[in-house]
Amino acid sequence: MLKTTNQSYNDFEIRLLTLVRLVEGARKYIYTDSKTIATIGIGFNIEVIEWRKVILMYKCGILTPSMLETQTNLNTEPQVKRYINSLLTHASQSMQTLINTASQEIKNKIDEYKRDNNLQANSSQESPRRNVVIIQNLQNDINTILQNNIAIYNNNAENRNNQLVKHKQSIRKNLSLCFQFIIKAQQDLLN
Repeated sequence: MLKTTNQSYNDFEIRLLTLVRLVEGARKYIYTDSKTIATIGIGFNIEVIEWRKVILMYKCGILTPSMLETQTNLNTEPQVKRYINSLLTHASQSMQTLINTASQEIKNKIDEYKRDNNLQANSSQESPRRNVVIIQNLQNDINTILQNNIAIYNNNAENRNNQLVKHKQSIRKNLSLCFQFIIKAQQDLLN
């Protein structure tokens, strides 16, 4: 027999997110899922271009958690894609180049690791998982891509008054800050 409750929709969403976290786990660092998809957070597929753009737009200050919180029409993947692309079209040409170039370079790096380093399913930076060193190196390489593209942006004369900060933090912490936003964005989209 099916049991019903009188919980609110908000309570249901909170319980659903808790269940997803229990099943998927919530990781701040890159890992591969059971299908060898590069993932972060709660099963967040960073091989999808729009989600890579979200990470980069957050890092560059184009997208903030409060911007997502005010969007009530982001219920489907096409709606999210349209919103992300509309934000990007309002950015400067050099910012669009930074985000699009870095996004493609990240995808290429993930593909390279899968092809050349035998990146396997269920790889993580947490021992005793498989491919610990390989996945850590992938994370380091992605951080280098981000930092190199920020340097190119900052060296463009057009951006002299709008410099992006190149974090001096450790590689893991630097990317962790970006991906913490992704986890928050996932929570917002589930709410």
